Amino acid sequence: MPDSQGSPFAHGTTPIPSAFLSLLVQQFRLDRTDHLLEIGCGEGYLTRAIAAYVAHVDALDQSPSMLASAEILGQGDSHRLLYIASRVQEFTPSREYNLVISLEAFHLVEERDQAAVLQRLVAALAPGGSMCVAWAEFFWEAPLFESYAAAFDDVGIDWGPVPNLAVLDLRSLAESALPGLDLKYGQREVEVAESFSLDQISGYLSSVSKASVLSAMGNEQLKNGLLERFRETGISDPAAGVSRYVIRYFTKRAD
Repeated sequence: MPDSQGSPFAHGTTPIPSAFLSLLVQQFRLDRTDHLLEIGCGEGYLTRAIAAYVAHVDALDQSPSMLASAEILGQGDSHRLLYIASRVQEFTPSREYNLVISLEAFHLVEERDQAAVLQRLVAALAPGGSMCVAWAEFFWEAPLFESYAAAFDDVGIDWGPVPNLAVLDLRSLAESALPGLDLKYGQREVEVAESFSLDQISGYLSSVSKASVLSAMGNEQLKNGLLERFRETGISDPAAGVSRYVIRYFTKRAD
């Protein structure tokens, strides 16, 4: 599993919107008795936000540098958080969880490993517990695609199509990997009015995993190229619009 650095949430480039956090708390009825597992936690922005509502969060990421930052940023909440350095493919849960959640990270698990990973995670769900994958569809992604694809091309990286995290069909994966298990499936979303500076957007895009092969100088060149191309499009700075935050989940029926 690649580390979570491709997510804007990993570096705190975007905050966790309160409306999205409320959706999670309400949908999964989180309270101070619950134990959570987060897959691909990055620097722990969702980890710390959701920890305020539950008893404990185990937060998993394979990047030691990300987890070091998470521990520094979350010192005040350390009694409710445990950061674990591991690839999810090699992680064996040692306790039951009421919720396993992955924000813009589970799709990075190699397809050949997804079924086995899901089986281990679901085996660790408490009766009535849920597995959730979540992502954001930022308002700026599609309008800026041509601009940032060109900026990536300038530094020798083929960006390819706009990333579409919605292609992860959690239900189909679960039905294939977990035959006969009684699960209740669902999808919900919330719209959030947001504003991003072009510097925030370019900072996120220049940090994605496709740019990880670049030197520090190359990364700076990419960021500057993104800013220049964005401004050429006439897009306002900051840019404002409405993003969609989406969750797909299933719940393990209580015995």
